[in-house]
Amino acid sequence: MKNIYLLNFILILFSFQGETVIEKLCGDKLQQYMIKACAFGKENKPCMIGDVEKLKYDCCNSGCNMNKIYLYCCFTNQCLKLCYPNKNYTNNEIY
Repeated sequence: MKNIYLLNFILILFSFQGETVIEKLCGDKLQQYMIKACAFGKENKPCMIGDVEKLKYDCCNSGCNMNKIYLYCCFTNQCLKLCYPNKNYTNNEIY
């Protein structure tokens, strides 16, 4: 009976970790995470700044999580204009 309670406790603990779990992400899987974190609205291309190639390398070799990927997202008006030209997005839109 103690084992069942311990197992339930561990499962609950992992469910609260969510975005803090470090996982090796490469290729298409990493791309999907970057889109989920950094694409504006319904776009399928992430809007990111900084050394994205280093992020890709680190995520694939050492592992990363959504919290690390979020650091590279850029949703300022200037970024949105560069990432999605001719869309006229602004960062105060609700999507």
